[in-house]
Amino acid sequence: MIHNQTAWQVETFDGWTQTNEAATFIVLKQSFEFDNTGAYSEKIPSLPLVAADEYVAEPATSSLRQACELVPFKQGFEVYGVLKSYLPAHKQARVLEVELALSTEHAPLFNKRLRVTGARYWQRTLFGPVASEPQPLSTLTLDYGVTFGGYRKDKATQCLLENPAGRGYKLKNKQSYNQALVQVEYANTVQRKPSQSAPVASFGPIPSHWAPRVQYVPQVDQAALLASEYPFSEPQPAQLYNYAPLDQRVLAKYAANWQLKLTGLCAQLPYGEQVTLHLPYTTPNVVLHTGLNRYPLTLCCDTLVLDTDEQSFSLIWRAAIDKHSLGVNSQVWVTDPHGEEKS
Repeated sequence: MIHNQTAWQVETFDGWTQTNEAATFIVLKQSFEFDNTGAYSEKIPSLPLVAADEYVAEPATSSLRQACELVPFKQGFEVYGVLKSYLPAHKQARVLEVELALSTEHAPLFNKRLRVTGARYWQRTLFGPVASEPQPLSTLTLDYGVTFGGYRKDKATQCLLENPAGRGYKLKNKQSYNQALVQVEYANTVQRKPSQSAPVASFGPIPSHWAPRVQYVPQVDQAALLASEYPFSEPQPAQLYNYAPLDQRVLAKYAANWQLKLTGLCAQLPYGEQVTLHLPYTTPNVVLHTGLNRYPLTLCCDTLVLDTDEQSFSLIWRAAIDKHSLGVNSQVWVTDPHGEEKS
């Protein structure tokens, strides 16, 4: 069905639109690698599309290593990735601030700043538990295991639904001694005592069974599912398949001249410098061939997946094809508007 004349990854699958209509969905992935100057080049071929959620360990107690990219729709545009923090070149530190910022040509869209701290532990004193001095930092993976959350020490069945993989949730003073503190927090928050709660601070994708995503999952209609009909008893929310933290999502439609700025997230950068990526905007040429008819498809880019360890990023585009437009011998042709075919 697909004739892909590009270096991009393209796949189709069947599903349901947000308006409850059966459709075939096309998803396209463009991947790029970049350096510390912000220069980038296209990866040939692009990275494979991720067909299912991939967890670091057991799904009940760990976060996502990769998020499924074969989903039918998303709301707006989002950025996520399991990122790492890096010390400035030739420097040592015990505390570091990192930042991820997205902007249009004229205005900021979001600016997220987190504080990363070397390993600390709650110590016993006459005045109660206090945090030890932080140890020197090294490269740290900023996943959900090092930020606030986790399961209660005294009630193993209770967890913070926003982050079951974290640490420090409802920790009592008597339970806290020698327990590790969180290493990643929002830059404007400080955990001063074990019982203090904190916002979950990560750039990574959120699983569907965590809050806030779990509240958007519609109830399955088993009879309809068995009959291959619309499988839910209610409409699908627009944000059902959005993975990014709420402060990494925007309602704006992806367009030319957007920028992504990275601070403390790339290796071997001099102190105080950041990487600015002037994001590409190459709209794929996708045409549905049905008999003698040709139907151009308009794909929407709704996701940027970032990997600062590999210094790469991917843009994901998608569109729905009405089932009534498809014939037995329908074909989808994908070409690069720049005319560069895959090698």
